[in-house]
Amino acid sequence: MSQEHMPAPATFRRFFAAYYERASRGASEKSFMEPIRKEIVGQAEGLVLEVGAGNGLNFAFYNPEY
Repeated sequence: MSQEHMPAPATFRRFFAAYYERASRGASEKSFMEPIRKEIVGQAEGLVLEVGAGNGLNFAFYNPEY
């Protein structure tokens, strides 16, 4: 895609945010990523600072004892 046909950055961000939210809550997320999140995030201990753009799907897998 040439530079002249690229959407404006603000338009792209709005589209991506809407798409990411829907895609990350779909069936493929549940079957593929959820087990990975559960294994990796479930091992976190102590004080954790999660930094990044996202919609909070990891939060459910943190061990509440820490």
